Amino acid sequence: MLMVLLLMVVGAAAELFTMGAILPFLALLTQPDRAALPPVAARALQGVAGWWGVTPLLAASGLFAVLAAAAAVLRLLLTWASSRFVFAVGADLGEEVYRRILQQPYSYHLQHNSSETLAGVGKVSILVMGFLAPAMQLLIASVMAVVLLVGMLLVNVQVALMAGLTFGGMYFFINRWAKRQLHRNGQVIAVAEAQKIKALQEGVGAIRDVILDGNHQVYVAAFAGSDRPQRTAQALNNVLASAPKYVVESAGMVLIVFLAYYLTQQAGGAAQAVPVLGALALGAQRVLPHMQNIYNAVAYMQGNQSGAADAIALLQLPVPAAQNAGRLAMQKPEATPKAPLLDLQGIFFSYGHNLPAVLKGVDLQITRGQRIGFVGATGSGKSTLIDLIMGLLSPTAGKMLVDGIELTAANMQAWQKRIAHVPQAIFLTDSSIAENIALGIAKEAIDMPRLWAAVDQAQLRDVVNQLPQGLDTRVGERGVQLSGGQRQRIGIARALYKNADVLILDEATSALDSDTESKVMDAIYSLNPEMVVLMIAHRTSTLARCGMIYKMAAGRMIQQEAGEDKNAGKT
Repeated sequence: MLMVLLLMVVGAAAELFTMGAILPFLALLTQPDRAALPPVAARALQGVAGWWGVTPLLAASGLFAVLAAAAAVLRLLLTWASSRFVFAVGADLGEEVYRRILQQPYSYHLQHNSSETLAGVGKVSILVMGFLAPAMQLLIASVMAVVLLVGMLLVNVQVALMAGLTFGGMYFFINRWAKRQLHRNGQVIAVAEAQKIKALQEGVGAIRDVILDGNHQVYVAAFAGSDRPQRTAQALNNVLASAPKYVVESAGMVLIVFLAYYLTQQAGGAAQAVPVLGALALGAQRVLPHMQNIYNAVAYMQGNQSGAADAIALLQLPVPAAQNAGRLAMQKPEATPKAPLLDLQGIFFSYGHNLPAVLKGVDLQITRGQRIGFVGATGSGKSTLIDLIMGLLSPTAGKMLVDGIELTAANMQAWQKRIAHVPQAIFLTDSSIAENIALGIAKEAIDMPRLWAAVDQAQLRDVVNQLPQGLDTRVGERGVQLSGGQRQRIGIARALYKNADVLILDEATSALDSDTESKVMDAIYSLNPEMVVLMIAHRTSTLARCGMIYKMAAGRMIQQEAGEDKNAGKT
């Protein structure tokens, strides 16, 4: 920014000197006698002419050309520095918006459509291109215009005031007329962006059904219904931003004709008028683009105000307080009895103030080494309970303790680091099998022996060995190149690679055949005997070896029974 400000000042000075130099140059052109120049300028010109071995007029021409070229180079440097600054700020803002969105609690993401979130991140570009870049343009153009107008005042006060008020007034009133339409168009553009992303996500996400049903046109029409009004609004904004240029240029030519007539009627006639008129004409030629840039900047900022406001709102999302990075104590001091690993006391939960409770007074103690199953009809609260255990949701009432320590926002991340979760629908990135198992870890930082151990435990080695590139085989977007069972095994391997204290399986084997599921469960039950395994499943065979099975209904635990795993801890 300091570089931009410095170049702005130097560039403005160069513009002023270029305009100021035209006056003595034209005076010398119309009156070759050097006496027509100020004494200092005459002596300097004579010295340069003697050094170059040319006539004073040719020396003056050369000096003017050098000055004009230097001014052009400075303008180019200023454009480069200001653009680099704006886009560097844009990179910072884009990263900050994405960081804040990812750090929002799980409840935030439950309440917001993913297309809205993606559109919000995209609106950082609107903030940069439609607001910050025009703001920088406005600043530069304003400085240049003010400096040039001051220079014109030094040449001729009356004429400069007349030109400044005429051009400035025209731009002012045109902007007042267009302001409301620009704002309306900006709202259309901002709303349409989220709707377009939604149409794209739904069409591509449901591509199998789209192809089978042949209803491509429904999704195309939904996209076009947002895209076309957005493009129309953008086109109108461009017209409103550039149209005044032609009106003001025409008015400027008419004004110069009248100024020429006015100056030739003054004392000294045309001989005195030509240098002054030339300097003022050059000044106007320099000032008008800056005035147009000022108008353009204001118009674009008004037209993109809604989109920029959405991006700014994302920048104001609260960032969670610094969390305790250390692990929660495995147990309380020796002087106290050993506490359960996890203790849920009177847990209630509702997804909203006006919504019914999903969990109603749940009490649950889990000790190390337990294998626990949860069963119940859809909507009974199983998945919500698991989300609470994982710290994705916070209880509406009641409290949760780990090793006798109450879970709070400050130590929640430490608890979550001890949990591995395998959902029914596994999310896979368009990368290799190895990168999907060690999700979120740089490829070069993957612990390969640990990775292969997880592959074996998840019964995935046969699948990997059949692939031409083994673990480096790419799985396609969302694992489209794999079967449902293969995707689930990658999810299980991902959880096992984490080597966590608590393993949570939410219908994690539903896509596996009975033989593969049996082998996977054998591997899971043979894991660290201190590990806690929590399972949600509809197949009773999956839960057969659980030490305890809880049945849930209407948000309550209505029944519990022991499974076959007699060695597991008991509540």
